[in-house]
Order: sequence, then C-alpha cells, then structure tokens
Amino acid sequence: MFLTIKRILEKEFIPVAACVFAVFIFTTLGKYTVIPAWRERVLLRSEVAKYRKLISGDSKYNELKKIIRKKHAQLEQKHTSLTQGLADPRDLSGLLQMIFDKAWEAGIRFDKTIPEQEIKDKDYIHYPIVLEMTTTFNRMGQFTSLLEQIPQIVRVERVSLIARDTEAVSARMLITCFVSLKPEEHADDAKK
Repeated sequence: MFLTIKRILEKEFIPVAACVFAVFIFTTLGKYTVIPAWRERVLLRSEVAKYRKLISGDSKYNELKKIIRKKHAQLEQKHTSLTQGLADPRDLSGLLQMIFDKAWEAGIRFDKTIPEQEIKDKDYIHYPIVLEMTTTFNRMGQFTSLLEQIPQIVRVERVSLIARDTEAVSARMLITCFVSLKPEEHADDAKK
C-alpha cells in the first residue's frame, strides 16, 4: 500500500505542486491587493453616503446654511445702513467730494491737495492723497474725527502739525481712499 501511494505521488507531484503554488500565489495576491482595495472601496462608499446625507435635507447642514445666509443678510443690511448717504465706493471723485464736504463741515479749507502713486491690490485701488491746510488744532481734530467715522472707505495714515502762532497750525495729512474694483476690472486681473 505504501508503494502505491508513493507511485501516485510521483506521478501527480507536478500537478499537485502547481496547484499548491497557485493557491499560495492567489492568497498572497488577495492579501496584499484585493483585500486592501476592497477595504478602500468600503471606506469610499461610506464617505459618499455621508456626503449624500449632508446634501439631502435630512442633515443639520441646511440649518447651518440658513443661519449663515441670515447672518450674511444682517451684515449686508448693517453695511448698507453705515454707508447710506456716502459716496459710491467705486467712484474716486465722489469720495474726494465727500472729504471736501467733511472739511467744509469742520471749517477747514485746503491749501493744497497732492495725489500720490495709486496702489492696486486684489479688491481695491488705494489712492493716497496729501492734504495741506492751515487751521486750528480743534478744527483739525474735528476733521480727523469726521474722516475716521467713514467706514472702510477713507483712512488717515499720517498727520503732521507745525504751530504757526497761538491759534493756527499748518497741517499736513496723508489719507488713503479705497476704491473697490469694478467687476470688469476683476475679470481683467484674472486674465493677467
């Protein structure tokens, strides 16, 4: 009987060894390629399901989106109320007229206005302007206060004062006007 088994094994060794080797290769491939790919697919499916749930109306995402839209509308309304009556933020001449009106309101007349080199950034063009005047210290303070009340359109950069006599001062003020870019200027910048 032992000899019979030995003869069968000698005849069938190559096919059996080939089968064992093939099973070993397939299990190794499965362990290192198929199983990780299957796990990744399961993870991706769960992530897609999570995003589908967020997009659907069943999640708190829509509530959050409504809250954000409400806050945005409130901010827009507050911005409109703050800038109502002010010059168009895309019109430099209107901003300059508003500055001259504020100076007139404070009792100041300019001796000289000197524009400086404009600076363009992503959303605004910065127009620095030097204003020279002879006035009193109180009027100068009142004018500066009026300029600082204009939200995000005009900024006082520097002020220098030289006393002339007991009342008068020569003042030199650097202000920057912020003019927002028009939509077509944004498009031109995007092309560059």
